Parts: sequence; structure tokens; C-alpha cells
Amino acid sequence: MAELPAGVKTLDEGDPRVLGPYQVVGRLGDGGMGSVYLARRDGTGPFVAIKVIRADLARIPEFRERFLREANAAQRVAHAATAPVVDVDTAGSQPYLVTEYIEGPTLDARVRERGPLSPAEIEWLATAVATALRAIHAAGLVHRDLKPSNILLSPFGARVIDFGISRAMDSTTMLTEGTIGTPAFMAPEQALSLPVSEAADIHAWGAVLAFAAAGRPPFAGDSLPGVMLSVAYDPPDLNNLPDALRPLVTRAMAKDPADRPSAAELFDLLHRARPSSATAAPAAPAAPAPAAVAGPRQKPPAGRDASEVHTTRAPAVPQRARTPSVSGASSGDVVASDEQAPPPPTLLLGRRRRKRSTVALAAALVVVAVAAVTAVVLTNVLGTGSGAAGAASVAQDPSPSAAPTFALPTGAGRALVGPTDKVQSVAFSADGHTLAAASTDHRIYLWDVTRPAAPTLLGQPLTGPGDWVSSVAFSPDGHTLAAGSDDRKVYLWDVTRPAAPTPVGQPLAEPGDWVRTVAFSPDGHTLAAGSGDGKVYLWNVTTAGATLLGQPLSGYGNSVRSLAFSPNGHLLAVGGYHRDIQLWDVTQPGSPAPLGQRLAGPGGYVMSVAFSADSRTLAAGADSGGLGLWDVTQPTAPVQLGPPAGAGGAVLAVAFSPDRSTLASAGDDKVIHLWNVSQPSEPTAVGQPLTGPGGAVNALSFSPRSGTLAAGSADHLAYVW
Repeated sequence: MAELPAGVKTLDEGDPRVLGPYQVVGRLGDGGMGSVYLARRDGTGPFVAIKVIRADLARIPEFRERFLREANAAQRVAHAATAPVVDVDTAGSQPYLVTEYIEGPTLDARVRERGPLSPAEIEWLATAVATALRAIHAAGLVHRDLKPSNILLSPFGARVIDFGISRAMDSTTMLTEGTIGTPAFMAPEQALSLPVSEAADIHAWGAVLAFAAAGRPPFAGDSLPGVMLSVAYDPPDLNNLPDALRPLVTRAMAKDPADRPSAAELFDLLHRARPSSATAAPAAPAAPAPAAVAGPRQKPPAGRDASEVHTTRAPAVPQRARTPSVSGASSGDVVASDEQAPPPPTLLLGRRRRKRSTVALAAALVVVAVAAVTAVVLTNVLGTGSGAAGAASVAQDPSPSAAPTFALPTGAGRALVGPTDKVQSVAFSADGHTLAAASTDHRIYLWDVTRPAAPTLLGQPLTGPGDWVSSVAFSPDGHTLAAGSDDRKVYLWDVTRPAAPTPVGQPLAEPGDWVRTVAFSPDGHTLAAGSGDGKVYLWNVTTAGATLLGQPLSGYGNSVRSLAFSPNGHLLAVGGYHRDIQLWDVTQPGSPAPLGQRLAGPGGYVMSVAFSADSRTLAAGADSGGLGLWDVTQPTAPVQLGPPAGAGGAVLAVAFSPDRSTLASAGDDKVIHLWNVSQPSEPTAVGQPLTGPGGAVNALSFSPRSGTLAAGSADHLAYVW
């Protein structure tokens, strides 16, 4: 038998040895619902975790039925930041649920053993758990028992477990239709036995972060009822949270469920926070940012018209105290009496209405989140908290008026070995954990770069394209990787598990020539591809199969070499062998509109275009050695800015740092130049060029979550700094 992972206990006499096709090899733990075991299907293959339901619950037919229904729904949850449900069986004497085994301690154990997390670790935790909740809620589920012991800290990030089964427990008569939860991490409506919606999970998200920051729950009391009363009426203790997160956590833990953001809003605020228009130039109009506040639009369930999806608003917590009744507490779980059944799952897909004031508050939180971040360093997620050697850091002055600064070490980059031919494109996943590289050897390589000083090649390279791969891009949610190939097709893979990607559908074959560049829109709804036939193709990728949106954008005559969406989702920039740049209004992707006159390129073929993180500046590089900058605050009338001088040879790639203060450019001079563009009208060189590549640098990409920079070279290597 293979050696068991650390921390797995040996089986007791009363433990099962076989569950269906699974051979049980060890005990992982116990909880209020049952016991959890480590197992392998048919005694081989990867480890899985099996939660076996308690015998008293298994005897209730209603529980079995509800448990099966919720477990099947949980299987549809997107796998990012969760432990995927792979199997369920309710027919036998021991109903069980099988999930992927995630090796790593729980957040509870990590904090108990080593104390509170660092500010950088808390930011990583906030993003990972918000990502998981967004996926869980999108599947029509409510976790209802999110707590530190239900969050695993894997080497690849935090994972949420035990989702989609607590509602099944609510339906059992023996539990008096009670609400499952752990007192200090309950929402006020749970503590007061009121109906529970997704908003309860948002409250728990805030409580988990407060616990991670302080090493103790945000509510205290002398008894279980005392803790629950504190949850219902007292403000949480958030004093130890990083300043950047405290306003958002305060909003998430509002007593009234309707005042809390949705999981989609949390995701947007944590991933796409941008400077307010208050920091823009006086002439710039205030840019609307509905997506950053409200999050992606929810789709109705299959087979239902949008008008049938009702709006759910959980009732506000009453002002008069009501003593919770506590019974049947076991293994840290508390069951509180519930006078009303929770809303049906379909209602949970509807969006809760927001007061106008919360929209303003969300916009203010964006400013606070950007201005108050003091340091973001790419490290092993929730590991030691120390930055890995060679990783770059992004630092921002807490003063909103101060220009952010970017610090990047000079010298040779770390070479990533794998490709056997030129590396044409590189891209980071949204969480910064995975780097993809496209090569002219017909393959795509994936590395785990959680520790930039020690990248790890993940599995076998992706194959499928019949010719060399020219471009790669990750979807904003990290679930999908797109690649454009010289065989006139766009390929898609599900990379939720980067070590085991799977193809998604058939390749998109509409382009009439080789696909030189691909990009996802910031909301993940649209995929764009630039082709050698001088056209740009747009697909709606929110459905099971990608759907071509209208006619391709045309009129270029020559090959489209590069395209980029602005981070606010309003613009698409297209550059290529036509020597100029066209801006398109893509706020309605089905009917894009060209904006103003084309921008005269910086000379020669336009090889690369990129937007700054605030969507205000456009950069372009040309094979003539030209490097151009434009202020596109008013996209119908862009203003050309002073170009950096001395870029070297042909500029084949440009990229902005995530803090928008630094522009990287590279090309056939085999080095990467850095420019301080915190004042875009006066760019200045930063330090000495970065060295290492032995050939022309064809591609650049900054990690969106840190200052790690990647480059792809004609010397058959990728590099990171």
C-alpha cells in the first residue's frame, strides 16, 4: 500500500473498509454530519475523501432524498477553490459523498499551530474563498456552514469543502428542521432562526477573515446562546484585519442580509478593483463601473425565462432580542430552531436588490482597496508568509494622490525548461498560480509558479493544434485556457485542475487564416481572436458551446497581430500588419462599434498592444523599434503621449505592471526594458534592462496578483523574474 499522507489516522475496528467501489485506507476526521475517510477507487488511482453520513440521519428517507439532490447539484459547482464532488451514493446502508482529496491543513489547524495569518496571506484567503462562494452560489447552493475547519490550505491555494449538504440536514424532522452552523461563524439570521440565503455565506466569509487575522472568532460569549446573541446584535471584532479589507468585511458582516454584497460582487471588488475617477485628470469624464459594483449578471436556470427568476431578500434582523434555542449540539455544530423553511434553491439564483447607497459604498470600497494595499508578494499561498527569492513585489503608497511604485530586481531571469521550439506567447492565470506558454512545437506548457523561485512543470504539455501555437489566454475565472494556432483554429481547455486539463468542445474554426492572438474580455463572457485574414472574431463563451457574435471585425487587409480588452471592458484595441491601431466600443459585444480614427502606429507593423490597469493608457510596440503611448480616457479622441526613448530593436511585446506604474517592453535585442509610466506623458527608463533570454523576446506577461514578470523567447525557454 502506498504511504498515507501526513495527518491521516489509522482505521478503528468499527470503521468501514470498503464503501462501494472505494477501498478505505484511513480516517481523516469527524463532524456533525458523520465521519470522513481517505480512500481509493478499486484500491488504485488518486486518493479521495469520503464523508459517510451518520446512521441516525441515514435512517430518514427525506434526508436521503434531499442529500442526493443537493449532492448532485454540488457536482455542477465549478471546481476553482473548492474540493470537487466526484461521486455520491445514497442507496446503501451507509450514504456517502466522495470529493477530491485536498492535502493540506485546515485554516483552523493552521491558525492554532502557527497563529494569525499575515496581511498578504489574508488577501489570498479572501480571494480564494470569494471565488469558491461565487461558484457555489452560481450552482444554486448555499454553504450554510462556512468556517475555518471547512477551508483547506492546499499547496495551490485555499479550498472550500462541505458545500451543498447542509441544506439536506435542514430538511430532516429529527433535527427540528434546524439550521446548521457553528455559532461564531453564523450569520445573524441563522442565530435568530430566520430564513437563510446566500447572504449568510457572505457574512461567514467576513467572519473567517476576521478569525484568520486575529486567531480568534469575531464574536465571543460565555455560553453558546451568549455567542449567538452576540452574533445577532453585537458588532464583530475586526481590529486585526488589514486596512484594505476592513471596509469590505464590515459590509459583508452587516446585520441586514440585504446590505451585504453578493459573492460575485466580492469577486469583482477583490479581483478588479480600480482607481476612482476622483484620481483621474480633471478633463476626464467619470467612468461608470457597473460591473465592478454589481458583478456579472446572473443567468436564469435552464429552461426558464429571465422573468421567472425571482428576487430574494432575506428579512432584516429584528431589533428586539430573541433567545435562540440550542439543541443537539455535536462536534462544534449548533442546531437552532427554524420557524420557516429556507427559500427554494431556484430563488437563490435571483439577484438581491441593493439600496442606492450600497452602490456608492461599493465604489468607495474600490478606492480604499486600491489605495491602502501596502504590499502584494507572490508566495506559496498561505505558506510561511515569506516572499520567494526572485519574486518581485508591487507596493502602493496608501495616499490616493501618491504615484504607485513598482520594484523589480535586475539581472537574469529564471529559465523554465520544457518547450522544444520558440515560445510565442505567455500568460498568467488570474490567481497568479499558473503560467502558460505557447510554442511553435505545437504544444502548450503549464507551470505551477506559486513559488516563482521554484516553478514546477505541470503534467504533459497540451496537444491538439495541428500547427504551431501562437497565443494563449486564461479566462478571468481561471477555468478556461484558450489558444490560437497556425491551423486556423482556437482551442479551449478546462484548466480548473491545471495538472490535468481537459479539452472543451470542438476547436473554433471560423477564422479564415492562422490565429495570431486571443484574449478574453474582463467579465469572461467574450473571447476574441485576431486572424491572418485581417479579421477579429468574437464568441460568446458563457454558454455550453461558444457562439459566434455577429460578423467579424474587418477592414484591416493585413494580418491582425495583437489585440487587448481594456480592464473596464469598454474597449478592444486591435493592432497588426496594417501599421495602425483601431479602438472598438465593445460594451455590447454583439454589435461592436469603431471609435474615431485609427491611431497611427509607432512605425512599422504593430506587434503588441496593452492597456494599463486603470484603462486610461494604451501602449503599442512595433517591429521598427517604435514604442507608443496614448491617453484613451476619451477613446473617440485619444491623445498621443511622449514615447519612451531607446527601446532597442524591434518591439515585439509590451505589458503593464498590475499597479499600472510600469511598462515592460521587449523584442529582438533579447532584453526587457522597464519604463516608469506613473506619469504617462513623461515615461522614464527604470534601472538596467532585464537579461537572460538568449533569443528575441516574443511575449511578456505580468502576474495580475503580484509583480512577477514572465517572458517567452525564441531560445525555446520561458523566463520569470
